[in-house]
Amino acid sequence: KLNEIKIAEAMKTSGAKLVSPAVPPDDPIKPRKILNLVMGLIVGLMCGSGAAFLVEYFDVSIKSTEEAKQVTGLVALGVIPMTRRSKKDGPFEYLITDTDPKSPVSEAFRTLEVDIKFSSSEMRGKVVLFTSALQGEGKSSTVSNYAVIKAQSGKKTVLIDADMRKPMLDKLFSLERRKGLSDVLIGDIPVENVIQKTKIENLDIVTAGIIPPNPASLLESAQMKVMLDYLSSKYDAILIDSPPLVGLPDALHLCAIADGVVLVIACGKSNRPIVKEARDILENSKAKMLGFVLTMFDRGKEIYSAYYSLDSYYSGHEKEK
Repeated sequence: KLNEIKIAEAMKTSGAKLVSPAVPPDDPIKPRKILNLVMGLIVGLMCGSGAAFLVEYFDVSIKSTEEAKQVTGLVALGVIPMTRRSKKDGPFEYLITDTDPKSPVSEAFRTLEVDIKFSSSEMRGKVVLFTSALQGEGKSSTVSNYAVIKAQSGKKTVLIDADMRKPMLDKLFSLERRKGLSDVLIGDIPVENVIQKTKIENLDIVTAGIIPPNPASLLESAQMKVMLDYLSSKYDAILIDSPPLVGLPDALHLCAIADGVVLVIACGKSNRPIVKEARDILENSKAKMLGFVLTMFDRGKEIYSAYYSLDSYYSGHEKEK
């Protein structure tokens, strides 16, 4: 039995034979890194482009002078670049035309002063009003720096804070607000007693005064026109920091008595439909529009990036001195 089993076992031969030896591959089958990287790059670009398109599609802010011209139908009086905050130097400096008169931002305000001068060459009167669609678009800082430039040019200038809801000029010029425009319009104090001098030669300020419960009715009063007539006899230029246009009736009364109106638009912040609404309000009020000013402009946009190479020019000039 044992021999039979051994014979039967020996007869069971395998039909397999070695064709080629097994050799491990040089590269792994998975993961396919190059393909995965290419596919990831393509998908990432598609997702990024789609996200950028959606952001741009839903972004209704004004980002260039051309957009502002199309929305308002007005001429561009000036472009004020964005000024960066400096942790080293402390808080943001709003009156840059006084503290850094040779900076490119100050030069932009000088350009604005020249453009307004040419735009208002046929304007009869001295009262120029600065307003904006909403709060926070740089209206107060723009009119303040413009007033400084006007005073530096030798023009006797008075700046009136007519925004009696959220006044700013007393903070910008470090003045007291206890007596101001509201007191004059009520009839408590004559206008000559509320005019405050600043450290800047030829520039005086009329602050908003105590915030009244009814600013719009005060601005509509005949006393406002009487005050402007008095100031016109004493000053070469009268500038008004007006309340915003949309949602408030205050600015409408001021636009009616101003000799020229400048609309301030914040680049990347002002909403196109809101600015269009402000433009319609100005048209309905028969305001004498001079044009618009684009503030908070990013230096890297449009052709203005070449202009701001003046930074290096001025810094090099200071080092040489």
